[in-house]
Amino acid sequence: MRCSTYVAEFRIGGRTNRERFYCYAKNSEKTFTINIYKFEVGEQEITLFNSGNAASDFGFLAKPKIAAIVTTQPNRNKAAIEFLVHLTGDRVITVYADAFRLEPELTFYWFGPKEKAISGVYIDSSDVVAIIPAQGLQMYFGDTVTSRP
Repeated sequence: MRCSTYVAEFRIGGRTNRERFYCYAKNSEKTFTINIYKFEVGEQEITLFNSGNAASDFGFLAKPKIAAIVTTQPNRNKAAIEFLVHLTGDRVITVYADAFRLEPELTFYWFGPKEKAISGVYIDSSDVVAIIPAQGLQMYFGDTVTSRP
């Protein structure tokens, strides 16, 4: 299974701009940024794409060593829930979304006419300690209620 993240490319003064992503290394407090057009996450690898939307041999991320990749410019709407994703190593990532699912892999979603996976976010669920709304657990649209006897 492959998940793909696309970022709109635009030109200013003849130069191509790419998206900037934060990368979080596993078992480390190390965070670094990369400038790429998009990335694709496969079973064994993370493929990086250049400004021409082609897979590049000039960049490499070792998937087993990457805990998360998130855009530095999150798409945020006013109704979104601010989820705090706590990673091992006492690191916290903020993701704005309407919901998330853990299976088959951690994916954040927007609701709308159709449910849509949010691009620009890859988080290895094995590195997640907790996911909780910044505002605390409240009754959100789509949340289920169970009654206790």
